[in-house]
Formats: sequence, structure tokens, C-alpha cells
Amino acid sequence: MARAKPRIDRVAHGGMHEGGRVRGAKSFSRTPFRPTPWGEIISVRAAGWPVRQAMRGSEEKPMVVDRRWDSIFRSGKTASYPKGQPMILKGAPGGSVLRVVKGWALVTEPHPDGEPTFLEIRGRGQLIGDASAFSGEARNANVEAICHTIVQVVESGRFLADVERSDLMKDLLVHAQELHRQANVRVGARGLGALSSLSRLLLDLARTAGEPLISGIPQKTLAFALGVTPRTLSKAVSALERRDAISVRWPAIRIRDERALRQLAWQHAE
Repeated sequence: MARAKPRIDRVAHGGMHEGGRVRGAKSFSRTPFRPTPWGEIISVRAAGWPVRQAMRGSEEKPMVVDRRWDSIFRSGKTASYPKGQPMILKGAPGGSVLRVVKGWALVTEPHPDGEPTFLEIRGRGQLIGDASAFSGEARNANVEAICHTIVQVVESGRFLADVERSDLMKDLLVHAQELHRQANVRVGARGLGALSSLSRLLLDLARTAGEPLISGIPQKTLAFALGVTPRTLSKAVSALERRDAISVRWPAIRIRDERALRQLAWQHAE
């Protein structure tokens, strides 16, 4: 039986959030969204998969989706952002918290000279705007959709109340620590050479995606994240393809050999 298409409410563009109302996106009124059972592993079964954290000596676990977050975000709306659309602007008032359902969001620090600093790439299951919700202050970074990105949105006050009621504060802190670790992995990898840094980044993104297919992130964005030129990134991608570690059809990268990527990711870590 075919599912009816959700009703689309068009709202004004501007790429900002005010009081829980999303601007700059197509808003779906209570779009049907199948929650993932708590603790269920989201992965594609492939040789040596699912992807694990690139951390030596650890009991590495695949990405899981915590169903408890569904109860909080189900009360809000679902918004869709086209590629390149601003989702949050630094300095804008807070008012809502977003949870990525599909796609990728680029988080940057703007500068007066127009050249932003890369901060994060956030994907499936990760939160955006929770810091300003807790601090009550303005947004502290720019966020834009890397590709067609769908998020669940709740008003900050409701988010805070539900978090307190559900006793999810510890989970939020763990979430924030994991994002910080991922950011450190990416920044630390910049001094290891393009091949190692790209391997680390791909493992990180695949863990977030929950499958060996990283889809929707263009070559230019990956180069920006690693602090290299597109040409340098292209050479590193070609080297990984020759090793049969990945296969590429931009903007999609499929990991074929996780073990090879992990070896390359940490070969200069000593």
C-alpha cells in the first residue's frame, strides 16, 4: 500500500531558527518517521563490517541509535533543507534543537575576511543547536546542509524539559564528548598526511552513517574538512582506490576494506 505524501508547508527563507520555528527549510507537518528500536544496530552487512571506531586497543562498537531520543523529537516537526541551505547562523537567537535524520550538516566558524574555519560535519542521529539551548545564548556557529538534509526539530524549552524528565543529561554529555573526540581526530589527522587523514575521516563518517556507504558529501567539502586542496584530496582518494580500500562515484564513497583503512589511518600515529 503506497504511503501518502506528507503535506509541505513552505516558510520564509533566511536560514535561522526563532522560537522553535524553522526558517529557510521546507517544513513537513508531523512527517511519518519510523523510529529505530533502542539499541538496534544500523549497518549494511559486508565483509568485516560494521565500521568501528578507529581506536587501537579498544572494544570497538558499531553506531547505534538510542530510541529514547525518538520520544523527545517526535513531538516536534520534520524539516528538509536543500544542498547549501543555511540551517543556523552564528549570532542568531536560539529557540530550537535539531536532530539529523538523513544527510549531513557542515558546522563552521565565520570570519570577517569571508574564509570560514571548519569545525564539524554532523550526520545521522547527531544534534545541532543543543549548546545554545542549554546556555540560553545565541548560536555559536554557522551550520549549512551539505546535501539534501532532513532534521527533526523541537523547541528549546520543550527539549530541555523532556531531557530533564527523561534523565538524558548523561547521554547528552557523552554525545558532546564523542563529537569533541571526532573533531580532535580530524584536526589531529591534518599533520599525518592526506592518506592517513582521509582514512580516519572516512572511518569516522561511516560510523556516523551506520553503513559502509558515505553518500552526499562532495569532494570539495572533504578537502575543506581536512585542510587540503581538492587536488591533494583527489590523489589520496585515487591511492585508496588502487588499494581497493574504497570505491568512489562522487558524491558517494563506499568502504570496501575497513581493515586497510584502519591500518592507513594509524600508520603514522606512533
